[in-house]
Amino acid sequence: MDRSFAQYFDLVMASAKAAWQRMVRMLFKPFDIEKWFILGFVAWLATLGEQGGGGGGGRIFNAIPDHNKGGAGSQQIQHVLAAVFNWCREHLLLICVLALVILTILLAVWLVTLWLSSRAKFMFIHDVIRNQALLAEPWREYRAEGHSLFRWRVGFALAVFFLVLFLVVLFLGIIFGLKSSLAAQIILGIIVGLAFLALVLAATLIVQFLEDFVVLIMYRYRLATNAAWAYFANLARCHWKGFVAYLLALIVLSVIAGMAVLAAFAATCCVACCVAMLPYLGTVLMLPVLVFFRLFSLYFFQGLHPEFVMLADEGVPPVVPAPEPTVQSGA
Repeated sequence: MDRSFAQYFDLVMASAKAAWQRMVRMLFKPFDIEKWFILGFVAWLATLGEQGGGGGGGRIFNAIPDHNKGGAGSQQIQHVLAAVFNWCREHLLLICVLALVILTILLAVWLVTLWLSSRAKFMFIHDVIRNQALLAEPWREYRAEGHSLFRWRVGFALAVFFLVLFLVVLFLGIIFGLKSSLAAQIILGIIVGLAFLALVLAATLIVQFLEDFVVLIMYRYRLATNAAWAYFANLARCHWKGFVAYLLALIVLSVIAGMAVLAAFAATCCVACCVAMLPYLGTVLMLPVLVFFRLFSLYFFQGLHPEFVMLADEGVPPVVPAPEPTVQSGA
């Protein structure tokens, strides 16, 4: 007998409550600043490239002179633009070489960042499960899984990039190359736009499930990424109501967490906000949120089957063959 939505929501609520209680015990009872900084470093590595960066820039538009204030200023700008264009045309080879060098550096930085975060995700899971702040041991122990995750993420990023590029080229072709009525162009443009939104939604769900569950399956059963995805697909098919409930709860909890963070920023007169914008220190400050959501997915996952239990006060369960995903009846 399949579980009902109400039973899955009970599991979600119990997972959130247990995650909150364990997070408080881990980080505040007792409060260990050394543990915070080490675990914060692991969390920072695990989320490299995923943090939103702040920056300011609206002032650039104020630096552009108003063309309506005088003809002399407008002519001067035209002369400058013409000189820049001529210089670029005369040094096209140099510009191409510089662009290639910059793109190569950016690609290398991106690959290193993705590799580090892929390795560190297993370190973060390991430390959260064991309630410890370890660096060397989980880094070595889950080397193969980290490399497998890195390769999969590179392939997924490239696939999404080329799909987005295809949709952009298709959209531009519809707008500028299609010899048809305006109504046909609008309809085709809307179809391409909906396809783009569907791609964004699908990519977002894939990344979310990868982070919350596929990596857990890899960690628990020492599987490669593709094998973990195959197992998760069967698990989601058997417990689709539960994962829908989980996603709905995740949205609500994310909003609550965001409001709590904003309240903390306001209570500290934006001092916490300034710290949160700093690399690494911002992750340390946000450690309770990161630990809570990691524990939330852990508790929900292990609530689906007794063999999924990983959270323990003394180490972790031994690696055993993954159980066959089945639809379980509720209590």
